[in-house]
Order: sequence, then structure tokens, then C-alpha cells
Amino acid sequence: MQKKIALFGDSDSQIFGFLPHAHAFKERGWNVSVLIDGTISIPENVLKRVSENFSVAKIKIETLPKHLQESKVDVAGIYSRASKLHQFRHEFSKLFYEDADARPGIFTGYNGLTYEKFEEGLAWRLGFDVIALNGPRDQLLAEEFINSTHCCNQPTVITGLAPCNLNGIIQPKQKSPRKSFVFAEQVVVPTTKAERRYLIFQLLRIATNNPDWDILIKCRVRRFEKTFHDVKHHMEGILREFKKRPENLKITYDNLPDLLDSATLFGTVSSTALFEALNKAVPSIVVSDFGVKNSHGTHVFSKSGLSTKLAHIENLSVLEKIRPTKEWLNWVGAVNIDNQALIDFFEERRFEGKNFQQQYHSKNDIEIWSRAKTHFKFSQKIRWLLEKLKIIEGPNAGN
Repeated sequence: MQKKIALFGDSDSQIFGFLPHAHAFKERGWNVSVLIDGTISIPENVLKRVSENFSVAKIKIETLPKHLQESKVDVAGIYSRASKLHQFRHEFSKLFYEDADARPGIFTGYNGLTYEKFEEGLAWRLGFDVIALNGPRDQLLAEEFINSTHCCNQPTVITGLAPCNLNGIIQPKQKSPRKSFVFAEQVVVPTTKAERRYLIFQLLRIATNNPDWDILIKCRVRRFEKTFHDVKHHMEGILREFKKRPENLKITYDNLPDLLDSATLFGTVSSTALFEALNKAVPSIVVSDFGVKNSHGTHVFSKSGLSTKLAHIENLSVLEKIRPTKEWLNWVGAVNIDNQALIDFFEERRFEGKNFQQQYHSKNDIEIWSRAKTHFKFSQKIRWLLEKLKIIEGPNAGN
């Protein structure tokens, strides 16, 4: 009988996090279904990319445990925000705890390379049957944290990022009359309008100096389209502020895989789309004009050998020979790691309702955290109202 796996995600980034697993399970002969939070807006191009390969259904995470029970899947992969993962695991165990019969195995992981708050995210994830990690970097951090907790028996497995397929020889691309530099925009990196305007200015300058290249700014979402993060300063809106725009610079919303099939060069500040580009053998750069910032995630790329300042770029063709260091690729997991280990984990085990890994946070912890968060939001709204009514002064009063 064909085994079944359901994969749940509640944002485009979470969907990208589990897609490699979806393809791996499918190639192994599993029946794969994708579940998406129906209350969240997912970019149209992302939904199209997923639905082309898998059946897709919409569901709320609150009803997910019951759905998994009724659909009789063998395994479920859950990708969501950390606190929601913890809540799902808690409700899932309550549903199956009194049932000694077999239950679905459950796993979670990280949606790409994690730049900061790795341990904080791990604490919320503890309690799943297994946690998928990217590479030795993640494994070292995980072991140090897990071994210091009461969850020291928590299984993890390295599944890797998309492996780099670049070598010393420039890979042949689909025939195209022009070279192209694809720049992957990020919704919140960098954050300020001044920084994002700087990016546009430099890309305009590069386009002007390289008329035989097409400069394609790949935006994550369309202008005014909603995603997990609020898009405060969309690149399309900023570009319109510049009167002189060379014809070889364009905003695009095409699927990234399609763009990479014919790309000559790829660039980003810190998007994990970098690994997709390297996997497709596209020479890539990490924009370092804003320095090393943990909040941007650029610190993770400091030893990659790809850091490049846009301000220093004159001739794009020079960058076609850039390559990441082997040591860095191994460290983050962007090498040929056997991603079958996760599938093997589930095919070799049977899971029962009374047997669960321990969670790090208790139910009482969650209740305290939830009340504090609700109180903080309420206090902020009250303060805003009092400032509007001029009953109290705002933080900038008198400045």
C-alpha cells in the first residue's frame, strides 16, 4: 500500500521550507498532499508552483490534528511559526494520547538557512518525532542546546540545503541572446526606504554601465499583495521615483526557477534563494553594501567567498567566475547530503499515541506568554488612543 504524507505551511516561506521534502517523498513513491492555511494570503505564483506538482487543500492549523487523524496519513510535516508549532504538537498529542494504536509520525524543520534565534526556534520545535536540520552548522547548535535540556533524547536528522552544482567550469545555459543578472528582492531586507532606494540606485547604475545585460529585479510579491511580512517600501514603487530608467532594468514576478534557467548571474542580500541559484549552477553574489548585520542575516555569508559590494561593480562579466568556498558550503549543508535520511527515519519506525518526545515549554509557559502578549498589545492600543486624544504626550513630544 502506498504511504501518505501531508505537508502543512502557513506562508510562502514555510512552503519553500518543506518543498524539497515534498519532492523527495514523492520520488520515493509516497503519496504527497500539501495543506495551506486558508486564512493566510499566499502569492499566486507560489500556489501555482506547488499545485503543478501536488494536490493542494486549504485548512486552518487549529483543525489540522483532527484532519490528520481522519485522513489516516502516515506522516505529517508541519511548517509554521514557532509558537504555532508548539501549540499544534500539544493539541496533536491530546488527540492521540489515549489511543495506543498507530498515529502519524510528525516532523518539522526550518524554512531555509536560519540567521538568528536558532535556539529560540528550536525550543518551540522540541517534541516532534524528528526535527530536520540543514547541515553541520545547525547540528552543532542543536546538540549544544538539546543536551542542556530535559529533551536530550530529541531526534534530529540532517537533510541539507539545495546542493551547489557549480564547479570551475561555467555551466551551459538555455540559449538566450542576452546575459541576465537576476537580483532577488526581499520583503524586509533591507528594511528602510533609504536602504532600498540605494539598492535601486546601484542596480540602475549597473544596468546603465552594462547595456548588453538585462537586470531583472525579482520581487517576492506584487505591489499591494499581502504576505507574511508587511511590504512597506515595494521596489516597484521606489523604481518609479527615478525618472531616468534604462530599458534593460526591469521588475519581474516570474517564477524564480524559470528565471534561473537562463540567468547568467544571481544576486541577493541574504535570501536563501541563493542556494536555489547555486543548485542550478548560476554564479551568485551576496550584496555586502550594508555591512555585516545579524538582523539581515549577512553574517552567515561572511565566509562564503561571495560577498560583493554593488557600489564596486563596473563590469558584470567579471563576476561570472565567482565561486563559493567549499568549506562554507559544507558548513551550512549546501552539498550533496543524502536527503533520504528523513524518509528512512519514518519508514523504519512505528508511532503510537502514548509515545511522544518531550516538549521544552510547558502548557503553563504558553499561557503566561500568551497573556503577556495580549496585555502588551492592549496597552499599546490604549496608549495610542490616549496620545490621539492628547491626554498624554507621545514619545516625540517637544522634539
